[in-house]
Amino acid sequence: MKVNIIGVILFITGVVIIIVGLYSAYQSANYETPIAGDPYATTMDWHMFFMMLPSSVAYGAALIGISEVIRLLHNQHNDKLINSAESVSANTAQPADVEDPAKVWTISETDEEKIYELYSDKAILEIIPSQKEGYCIIKLQDKDGPLNPYIKIVDVSGPDAEEVQDEPVRQEIMDWYKAEGYQK
Repeated sequence: MKVNIIGVILFITGVVIIIVGLYSAYQSANYETPIAGDPYATTMDWHMFFMMLPSSVAYGAALIGISEVIRLLHNQHNDKLINSAESVSANTAQPADVEDPAKVWTISETDEEKIYELYSDKAILEIIPSQKEGYCIIKLQDKDGPLNPYIKIVDVSGPDAEEVQDEPVRQEIMDWYKAEGYQK
């Protein structure tokens, strides 16, 4: 994220004004009063110090406050840009066969039971509903074998779950799966 240079300049200027004002108030309030025994003796006029200090602190604090407002507005603007870019990329990544983007199908309990019955001898790691209603992407692993997960495409729209053998359908669902970023 880019830094807003105006905000940074105002913040630094506010801090410098406070520091210079503190030094200036000290110098103005501290004056020499020669005493007979010590010609370099100084006296601090606290009344003068506390009269000069608040103006520089107020101006510096005002600049720091303005810089913080600019920073907050800049961050809010960047967040809106990021969110709009994400929504645009999400809208363009939708497949053409999904009619209503608000209508996303979910796996019911009966569909899950069908999948668990089909792969009763395997360890099911993940069940992902695909963009096509009735088709799921199943990440499996052998129960007794080494950690080596593999993916199967399953049709749960029928009375029993069955692996999809139709290559164009499998390829379309796998392309969607990869485009969504599930597979790395």
